[in-house]
Amino acid sequence: MLIFFMVNEISKGEAIFRVFKLSSSI
Repeated sequence: MLIFFMVNEISKGEAIFRVFKLSSSI
């Protein structure tokens, strides 16, 4: 359960990072 939580948090961070990277490149 803890591993699932960590993976969920990491994937959330990845999504936010991609959006931030995309918006900063414009």
